[in-house]
Amino acid sequence: QLSRAKQWVNATSGDTVNITATYNGTTATVVSSATSTDKTDTGSSTATVYAGDVLTLPDEVFSTGDATKYSKTISCSAGSLSGKDLTVLASSAGLLCTYKNSGLPQVSATKAANPAVLIQGASGQSYLITVTVAGTPTTDVITIADMLPSGIKLSGAPTVAAGTGTSVPKLETCGAAGDTNLGASCTLSGTTGVGLNLGTYVITLPIDTSTSTLGATAGNNTAHLSGGGDPACIRAGNPPACNPSTGDVPVNTPAALVVTKSNNASQLTAGAPTTYTITITNNGGSPASALELQDVVGSGLTGVSSLIPALASPGSNLGTCAALVCS
Repeated sequence: QLSRAKQWVNATSGDTVNITATYNGTTATVVSSATSTDKTDTGSSTATVYAGDVLTLPDEVFSTGDATKYSKTISCSAGSLSGKDLTVLASSAGLLCTYKNSGLPQVSATKAANPAVLIQGASGQSYLITVTVAGTPTTDVITIADMLPSGIKLSGAPTVAAGTGTSVPKLETCGAAGDTNLGASCTLSGTTGVGLNLGTYVITLPIDTSTSTLGATAGNNTAHLSGGGDPACIRAGNPPACNPSTGDVPVNTPAALVVTKSNNASQLTAGAPTTYTITITNNGGSPASALELQDVVGSGLTGVSSLIPALASPGSNLGTCAALVCS
């Protein structure tokens, strides 16, 4: 009698397969679903086989999940197995064939600009690549390629830090200040060995936008990952999980502030009141924040104790004033 067993190692919970084989008019079947822990399920039905039979073992069929996430082996408790062809021997009583699926590393990534709207010439801006390792730890280095948008270059060497991952990550040969790409051999791995444990790892690409092109999509950027032991993470074919894109990232001119002050009078009468209006205008392409305005009372003016917020255009915050300082 021939029975079937299904073994899961480092599997994705919920993945389900069906293995059905019919020999000599009898059928052996096992339906198995993976859980969060390793497990083996043995089918309750058996097929009748005889010594001398040469059987072609069937492929398992995934009803839920992705077969490419696993390495697969088949072993049988007796008989002679070559590939998927099993020769039943006279000593093959109680024959059990086990299909083993071992989870492979699953590498994916996302990419974002920081801030979401880049400002031409501003400091402290970057791209962030968040790499996620799932399934099992990586078994090879992850190679990263990235050509920066027109006019944007690195302002320093890229760095990496663990997010939720427990490994200490390492970046090697990923460019330096002035480079417009990460080079041909930028790799991410663990500091000890090549493996990265499950979790996230955040790569920061500091950027110089002083000569960048302006526009609503001028900061768009896509990185390309491959390797890590994940057969699905390849550059060819551009699978989205390993080719993360920022989406639309505008590059705008910086804020350009103009301050005017007027009381609309060319002459004042001594002792008479007058009102000054201070107007701040932003003629640039980016919002200005954390501003402070301080007024200085001119000689000959008295009784000026405070500034009073008046009006703000839509989208602007008028702020607050205390004495002669507004923020």
